[in-house]
Amino acid sequence: MGQVNLEEIDTIEIIKSDDNPTNERKITVSDPKEIHQIINEFSQIQLKKSNSSPPSSDSYWITIRSKQERKLGLIILGEKNIVIYKYNSANPKNSIVSYEIISGYNGKLIQNLFK
Repeated sequence: MGQVNLEEIDTIEIIKSDDNPTNERKITVSDPKEIHQIINEFSQIQLKKSNSSPPSSDSYWITIRSKQERKLGLIILGEKNIVIYKYNSANPKNSIVSYEIISGYNGKLIQNLFK
């Protein structure tokens, strides 16, 4: 991930949402083994910078915390787009960046956390 030291991650909060706000579900992952699996999954993704992210009916809002502080936010829009938000960025202009997912992501790991 490059933005957060894996050893310092306390929790990963994941919110699953779709077109119906009443279906929103939230989980918090604090098991170091599961955290490692999630971070490893995201480190395999190949991205290409994008000017925008198209709306998607299915999305995951992910907050990575280190020492109880929000460090990095990810919004996965469908299977092809991701927005990365750096909390407390020294350069606010670069704190939110949209990407197109080129390869390396199939979403099964995150989906399985909600089963």
